[in-house]
Amino acid sequence: MIGISQRPIRTGRISADGNCFFHCIEFIITRSQDYHEEMRLLVATYMGHNSSNDNLSSLLPPNMSMQSYFTHSKMQSPGEWATELEITATSCLLNTVICVFAITGRILEWVHY
Repeated sequence: MIGISQRPIRTGRISADGNCFFHCIEFIITRSQDYHEEMRLLVATYMGHNSSNDNLSSLLPPNMSMQSYFTHSKMQSPGEWATELEITATSCLLNTVICVFAITGRILEWVHY
């Protein structure tokens, strides 16, 4: 259990192979990291079908379509790190808030998606 105003109380080991976000989400859902590629595909499919979603399109670089983003980011390929766009898409797909404990600037803080 974690409190939003504090550091994580308990952490776990997640594979550090560029798929860590998808490993984490999969672990939370299934208690396994074995299906991270399926989770990545679900998120990518959601992004493709919901490219007009303002929450997602506002995170795309200027004048870039979702299709162009997929081509340039290689997000559909295992090993590519998730960005704010994929985290937001996952939050929308799962209809839940995702909180990430991250370094922003020079401080550690919770970022909510």
